Amino acid sequence: LTIEWIEKRREELVVDRLYQDSVESRVVVGESDAREYYEANRAQYITYPAVTFALWVTPRKSEADSMLPGLKAGGRLDTVIRADSVAGRERRGMVRLMRQNEEGTDYYVELFGGEMKPGDARILGPDQEGKYALLQSLDFDPGRQLSLEEAYDMVDGRVRHEQAERLLQAFIARLRRGLKIESRPDLMMRFVMRDPTL
Repeated sequence: LTIEWIEKRREELVVDRLYQDSVESRVVVGESDAREYYEANRAQYITYPAVTFALWVTPRKSEADSMLPGLKAGGRLDTVIRADSVAGRERRGMVRLMRQNEEGTDYYVELFGGEMKPGDARILGPDQEGKYALLQSLDFDPGRQLSLEEAYDMVDGRVRHEQAERLLQAFIARLRRGLKIESRPDLMMRFVMRDPTL
């Protein structure tokens, strides 16, 4: 097993070094390349819409019921949470940012399902522990276009990746003239392939 692991690791290192020497070292990306790619793919560099919300938990529905009218009249749940914190009371609430790409997380449907607007509040529960939650949407950010400066690392990584892929295919094509090359997708998982944009 040790010999097998060493051989596998040696093979990974050889392939990685071959890739670095024959492909990666030849990738050159200038600012003009990045700008050209960014202008052609601006839609890929927009932030996700996001909702800032507050959640406050209580074991008594009557307590949640008594607070709801004040929130619907313009009160803010984050103010209640801050007051609890300042007074040193038990922590029962939180304020959090949720992005639209967090589908499947708690309260996603309520916040992104089109039902709650900033300022809207509702009571949820009881949960499995018999507790109730006050949920209030505080703020909505529709997302915005990132500037090239903000997105530069992502753009640079994507351009490098695309250039590297072209160089790799050209490298393989050159080798095919003098060598028999077989494609073995079943062995690909043996090698660590890193996406430079991550």
